[in-house]
Amino acid sequence: MSQFKDLKSLITSLQQDFLVNIEKLRSDFEAQLKDLKSSINTSTSSPAHNFEEIVNEVAERQNRKQNLIMFGVDEQPNEFNVNQATEQDRSSVNNVLNQIIPDYNIDNLKIHRIGRRSDTRARPIKITLNDEREVLQFIRNAKKLKNLNQFKNISISFDRTPRQMEFYKQVKREVNRRAANGETNLIIRHVNGIPKIVTLN
Repeated sequence: MSQFKDLKSLITSLQQDFLVNIEKLRSDFEAQLKDLKSSINTSTSSPAHNFEEIVNEVAERQNRKQNLIMFGVDEQPNEFNVNQATEQDRSSVNNVLNQIIPDYNIDNLKIHRIGRRSDTRARPIKITLNDEREVLQFIRNAKKLKNLNQFKNISISFDRTPRQMEFYKQVKREVNRRAANGETNLIIRHVNGIPKIVTLN
């Protein structure tokens, strides 16, 4: 009888967790859809074309949710062996992430440089984490890097789509405009993955 109660309790707990996760997915989707609709309201494209844009954008955002982009990590010269360069990048990423979350294991993560190679600046590194909660955890705690001389020039961000990057720039310009007009304690905080301007008390 006791085992039956334990099993029933476990099933109830799993059902509750499932419903919570479903509700979070629905909330995230609705927030992203609202953001997308508002961002293309000025478009002169046909409604059918706009709908396709929304569907493609939502799918692309879902694909990027588990990714973290790291900037400022030195890149090995072109003449380096590819395997050596990859191992060096993996070691650098491991050092940075462990400053933010100690003992974090990167063994099973996908890590690679993105963009075209340049002689003047290192390419960013894309890191695919285990889930989007880890991405949020790293983003929220990335300020630790600024207090460490060795890592102060390194930054991390979400893996944004071009539309998300443009929207983020708009929000940042609005923060700068309001700050220039005398408002204080303004920060950008991500709510359901969407940047919002928040006034700190």
